[in-house]
Amino acid sequence: MAELADAQERRTAELDAIAAIYGDDVCSRSENSISVRVEGVFVVNVVLPDGYPGRAAPIVDIDAAQLPRSVRTDVVRRLSAFCCETEECVLTVLQEAGPCYAAATEPASVVTEPTAPPPMYCVIVIDHMNDARPYAERLKRWAGGLRAVLFSRPAPTAAAPSRREGAALVLQGDDALIGGLLTSLRSEAVDRDRRGRPCKERQAKVLRRSAMTPADAELVEAWHEVTYDGGRAAGDALVERCVGGDCR
Repeated sequence: MAELADAQERRTAELDAIAAIYGDDVCSRSENSISVRVEGVFVVNVVLPDGYPGRAAPIVDIDAAQLPRSVRTDVVRRLSAFCCETEECVLTVLQEAGPCYAAATEPASVVTEPTAPPPMYCVIVIDHMNDARPYAERLKRWAGGLRAVLFSRPAPTAAAPSRREGAALVLQGDDALIGGLLTSLRSEAVDRDRRGRPCKERQAKVLRRSAMTPADAELVEAWHEVTYDGGRAAGDALVERCVGGDCR
């Protein structure tokens, strides 16, 4: 009995404090309940069961016929999270009613798909390939997932039939894949030196690596090889054209 009397005394003191704070916004009050108008929008009804505070939590509801049921349910759910069994909490519930209402009625965030990064355009110049066929096959394998074209011209002497010179590799697509190809090109043995020993690429240069623009010709094949004729001047002109976006 003493415990219930203590709870009733604490409950009355809390209701008196709320009545003093909210004044005319208190719509009704009894020994075990109070209704308060919040921000002139809706009424918060709080029922205080026997044992509150100490052994039971208050029960919250709202009167807001103008609000959709889903919003009312959401506000009640949010407010119920502030209901406590052991301590006085009605004032906290009323103070949180406005923020809970705002959170329940704010427009839902628009979820958009992440924008894919634009495809990249990359031009790599390779001075020569002594063992051209295996070299090209490695480049083709590393270019998986990209669109690519490899330009090269035959060596000027018949004594080196497997050698190609003035190579230009144009890549289009995901920059991470392009980066992986460049890493492989610089870290793995891709060619053979003059003595026939496996060697890494030392003279490749990246002349362009940037997002494609509407002016850039778009490759349509995953891999394509093109042989062109002429000397170094022809190779330089080809590279300049590719860097400018004309890689057809």
